[in-house]
Amino acid sequence: MSRKRQREQAFKLLYELNMKKEEETSCIAQYLQRENIEEAYVSEVLHLYLQNREEIVSVLKQSSKKWDINRIMKLDFSILALALTEILYMKEIPIKVSINEAVDLAKKYSGEDSYKFVNGILKQATIELGEEIK
Repeated sequence: MSRKRQREQAFKLLYELNMKKEEETSCIAQYLQRENIEEAYVSEVLHLYLQNREEIVSVLKQSSKKWDINRIMKLDFSILALALTEILYMKEIPIKVSINEAVDLAKKYSGEDSYKFVNGILKQATIELGEEIK
């Protein structure tokens, strides 16, 4: 399965977790089994998100100064959470790739202009983190 497809699967699970407000890793195992996913990336990114959720949400809050985080659509929140997990904890993935893939997910799954919002928040996050977009 391509990394793009794996990322899409990870996004769907993050969205499901955020809708259910479940944090149990058993939910991850159930989803992976139900969707017949055996990819290490999906499991890794989801575990990293759950382990570091507070920091990821903190970075998101800091980067979205004009938005109350509770008002961000769950789809966009899940896309942003996935990208920030990659940016913060998966250094082997170039930041530019994480941002571009997040924008693509927003175009495919979210509102008409959500991709602009996602792009802006992620670029602001990289500035505030002192990361260089490569």
